[in-house]
Amino acid sequence: MTKRFLTLATILGALPLSACITIPPAYGPAAGTCAGQTNDPAATKDPVYFVATGMPDCAADTPLSLSVLRGSFHPYGETPPDPVRYGVATHGTPTLPVLALSTATAWQDRLRRDLQTAGNGAKGRVLLYVHGYNTTPARALSMADQVAMAAHFDGPVVAFLWPSQHALAKYGWDEENARWTQPSFDAALADLARIAPDVVLVSHSMGGRIAIDGLRHLQASAPDLAARVRTVVLAAPDMDRELFDRDVSPDIVRPGRRIALFASGHDLALRSSWAVHGNPRAGDVGCAFRLQRRRGPAIAQPRCYPVPRGAPGELTVIDGTDIPGTPIGHSTYVATPEGRAALRKLLAPGAAPLPADKGVMLLHLDSPPDCANGPSRLKMDYTVVRCTEKKKR
Repeated sequence: MTKRFLTLATILGALPLSACITIPPAYGPAAGTCAGQTNDPAATKDPVYFVATGMPDCAADTPLSLSVLRGSFHPYGETPPDPVRYGVATHGTPTLPVLALSTATAWQDRLRRDLQTAGNGAKGRVLLYVHGYNTTPARALSMADQVAMAAHFDGPVVAFLWPSQHALAKYGWDEENARWTQPSFDAALADLARIAPDVVLVSHSMGGRIAIDGLRHLQASAPDLAARVRTVVLAAPDMDRELFDRDVSPDIVRPGRRIALFASGHDLALRSSWAVHGNPRAGDVGCAFRLQRRRGPAIAQPRCYPVPRGAPGELTVIDGTDIPGTPIGHSTYVATPEGRAALRKLLAPGAAPLPADKGVMLLHLDSPPDCANGPSRLKMDYTVVRCTEKKKR
């Protein structure tokens, strides 16, 4: 029944593609420079920093926002400008933060200051978050804030915002934009590693491809800087599991670096990606086969994990299959008390290795749930499954 349902869902999900192959609307020339929306981040209190490669929209009568378009329009035959823009986000409304652009120099100066003044063992640590497919900039900033809240992370938080189309039917568009944005992310990761001695790299879903390729590039081009990326969180990574085992894991697992891969056997988003790509995803613990008997009850489908590598604690799979998650099970790491508690243990300064058996940590249902939060920078409305505690304002 499950196999038939997934097949039907995949077919139905593909049907809108034929109706959605449209060119984005024309973009107003008034939004080209956004000069009037640039400010000095030194005067901003408790921001979430961002590095964006999407085209900003700063018409005079609307608040600054980021569009779904790439940020480097150029005539044919000309060298495209650098699409990267720097900025900060602060509290606006419960659903929409206030954005402001900044010069790269002022942005980095403020970041250095925050690195030196961070408390609770976060001095010198920066958290870099990379969002996934079908995500708005506001949602990505919200998720970066939630990760920091869950982990009680008091250092500066940076969100890397790439131009997701925010449309279920435009998965392929997002894949192309993720590849397009890769050089910009590679440079941003290297810049952060030069500024901060301890980089915490957190990614979700398709953003895991961007984060991992950036880390691999840094590992090859500047191993001393790559060594500063000491903690890596791959939340529901949407990448081929066998390619992760064969090509990725040997490159990024290193002594002194902790990598946690949040996975689940009930992640419908990754199961759909499996159907689209034809192979299991690294964040899906389902196997590509099912054991059956000729007679008697069927044998439960086994769970399959990425190949363990390195010393204990260097690569840990956090399996959230056994806990109730979000409706599609794709954000267990931050939307459930158990995932957030594991995240807090992982990101704590000087934390011990997570309790894992052969590189796998099984999350179990907590009763009562651990709903403790750190401070919120954006004060947006967040929903945590089975938690009733209001977030700290």
